[in-house]
Amino acid sequence: MIDKKQCCGCSACEQICPKKCIKMAEDEEGYLYPEIDKEKCVECGLCKKVCPMLNCEKVKQGNENKFYKFISKNNEIIEQSSSGGAFSEITQAIIENNNDKMYRIYGCIYDKNFTVKHTKVDNINDISLFRKSKYVQSDIQYIYTEIYQDLKDGYIVIFTGTPCQIAGLTSFLNVKNDVNKENLYTIDIICHGVPSQKVFDEYIKSIEKKHNSKVKKFSFR
Repeated sequence: MIDKKQCCGCSACEQICPKKCIKMAEDEEGYLYPEIDKEKCVECGLCKKVCPMLNCEKVKQGNENKFYKFISKNNEIIEQSSSGGAFSEITQAIIENNNDKMYRIYGCIYDKNFTVKHTKVDNINDISLFRKSKYVQSDIQYIYTEIYQDLKDGYIVIFTGTPCQIAGLTSFLNVKNDVNKENLYTIDIICHGVPSQKVFDEYIKSIEKKHNSKVKKFSFR
């Protein structure tokens, strides 16, 4: 495994590995880093090729220098969001501009155990699941692989995540290099680093212990 300082935990290496000998595993602080089963590894080099940290020049975005700020005019969306409803409005606009095409929307949710992970929906009415900021390193699972297949099948794909996750996805698709990336829309959040799932779990436990009651809902901010 490379030095942790050179890894953002995006999991692109895990998903590109043809022998499935890489897995994302928790370290002592609960952060996800790749572990390699050297007995299965055939040294194909794809993990190094796909790594956005080792190939940062290849995943840089365009030189667009225009910036905009806005807030949704829909009060219901604002009340359900953390930062003005930008994700919801941008997603809605993309769907409306491609109303003759099938689509998949990927975002971050809590599961019933407050585990933060990525998943997908195929109905715009379900994006409320992705609203509200979740300041935790999400488990990306095999989402890049699913997106790759969706693009091959002709879907419009909208993916929201941290900049390093989008860099991982971009690099993964660049290495695959046989899908139409024009159908992919990415929305990244401004990120200053995230705590681990382990830290969040311990915080939930401390709240439950303090109040002698189970946490049923959690909202940052």
